[in-house]
Amino acid sequence: MKTKHNVAFCWTFGLMTFWVSLSFGQNFNVLCDKDNIIFGIPNTNEFVVIDHNNNYTIFPSKISQQLPEDLNISDDILQYRNIVKLNGSVYLIHNGGGEVIEFKDHEFTRIDNSFLHHNQYSSFPFGYNGSLYLFAGTGLFTTKNLLIKYDFPTGEWFKANTSGDIPPPGKFYFGLVIDTHFYVFFGDISSGTNSVDNKMVCRLDLTTMNWENIGEISDFDYLVNKGDNLLTDYKSFVSDNKLYFIMSNEFVEIDLLNNVVRRFQNTEELRSQVQNYINFLGSDEQYLYFQRCNAMRNLEDFKILKSDFTKLPLETMTFYVSSSKRIYNALGVIWISILLLVIILILADEFSFENKITIQTKSGLFTYRIKTIKTLSDVEKVILLTMAAENQISFSKIEDLCSDKNDSQDVRVKKREKTIKFIAAKLDGIFNNSEQANYFISNSNAEDKRIKSLQLNLYYFKIK
Repeated sequence: MKTKHNVAFCWTFGLMTFWVSLSFGQNFNVLCDKDNIIFGIPNTNEFVVIDHNNNYTIFPSKISQQLPEDLNISDDILQYRNIVKLNGSVYLIHNGGGEVIEFKDHEFTRIDNSFLHHNQYSSFPFGYNGSLYLFAGTGLFTTKNLLIKYDFPTGEWFKANTSGDIPPPGKFYFGLVIDTHFYVFFGDISSGTNSVDNKMVCRLDLTTMNWENIGEISDFDYLVNKGDNLLTDYKSFVSDNKLYFIMSNEFVEIDLLNNVVRRFQNTEELRSQVQNYINFLGSDEQYLYFQRCNAMRNLEDFKILKSDFTKLPLETMTFYVSSSKRIYNALGVIWISILLLVIILILADEFSFENKITIQTKSGLFTYRIKTIKTLSDVEKVILLTMAAENQISFSKIEDLCSDKNDSQDVRVKKREKTIKFIAAKLDGIFNNSEQANYFISNSNAEDKRIKSLQLNLYYFKIK
């Protein structure tokens, strides 16, 4: 016969078993998911895991919370994967650019006054001198070589004006900041592919904003293709101004300052069958810190001595060959490029693929290279349609469209200028213009010079 104590023990044991089972299931499905966002908190031994249920957990304390309801973001939290650590904070930028979330003092806050750009997917994010940047990427029908900068006081993104030998438009670029220079290499510069095909190594001086092509990757095919996978398919991280790629049995170190590539045997801690679950959290003077899913599918963090990490390289080779050694080939490339450009222009003229935005005044449809433009707001569409249908739009009418009834004249003018500026920024993204373009022509009334209006610059627009 069971005593009361036995019954109580069985009931308690069963309840505990059920609770443990639920907890283990939650860890398996939520915490050990390769789609989660994971980042280390600067200057601490903590790291954060964000899952698809809008929960985040701080380790090793395992404190879990729901993301704040007033975060006011326009997309799923797992789409904010451009992560930059800057001045003790962590910034999560939307994959396509625009909205910015700051993680500071264990709290998430949206800090921008922008919108979802959808203009630079697969771009490269980085931080320098207290500012956030996004380079290249794809969106709005084209790949980009734009560099945009986040302005903290205004909460807006602005195009950084650069000069020199700007890298070609592309996506999936790799890069890192060393002192006052930003280096980029690898990357997909082919249309409609997801392959690494860029052999150039380019460097941007962040003080003068001048680009320089410093060389071409010497053993490109060997570096890019490792077995059945691309090198860029493996986990990567930056430490001590060097870029690392982790594979099952070895890892590769790219040392730009010394222009070498080294292969090393993997440490015992990094040998795992679940490489996709390994994440780099940070480093200090002695250790590299990582997070992974262990054999029980639970999250754990571990560290590796830097002195053990890079013992006796298996192989050392030159990373890139200086551009000066390829100067004679450059002339041939220029002539071929000119010939291809002439052919493209001839074909574009033959098939009427004009590099213009087509505005259909009757249907209100905006297209570029046959594809519909969906990034313009209703007010922006009305402004452009009025210019297309009536040949012009007055400043006062623009102010009426974008202002409130009780706004002062100063506020109306500011809103009008801001609206035109936003339209121009979106057009820059569509045309992939790296320099300021005159999309509109300003005119004064012949009888009253105070009355001004805008017209479309037909170099950029076609009206039907």
